[in-house]
Amino acid sequence: MKITKLVIYGYGKFVDQTIEIDSQFQAFVGPNEAGKTTIARFIHDMLFGFPTRKSSLNRYEPKNSSRYGGELFFEHNHTAYQLTRVAGKAGGDFKLKKYNFSDGFTPSRPAYLN
Repeated sequence: MKITKLVIYGYGKFVDQTIEIDSQFQAFVGPNEAGKTTIARFIHDMLFGFPTRKSSLNRYEPKNSSRYGGELFFEHNHTAYQLTRVAGKAGGDFKLKKYNFSDGFTPSRPAYLN
C-alpha cells in the first residue's frame, strides 16, 4: 500500500490542509510542535478509526473548525482508493471509493482530479 495524498478537513492544529506525498520518498521533518505526530496519528486514525470519547487517547479534535476528519488517498495492487472519514459514531463515518487503473486512472492524473 502506498499513500499518495492527505486531505485534512480538521484534525489537531491542521484545518483545510492538503499534503501531496511523493511516490519515491516522503519524510515529515520539522521542529518540536510542528505537527509530525499529528500527521502520523491522522494517518492511523483514518485507517483504523478515531478514538472514542471514552478512550484515553488524544482525539485531535480541531480547535478552530467544526469539521473533523478528512481523506486519505492510496494505491494498492494497481488500484487507487479514496478513504473518507468524518466525525460519527464508533470511530467515525467511513467511506471508501475505488478507482481502477484499467478505468483510466493514471498516477500522473488521478481520477479524483477529473
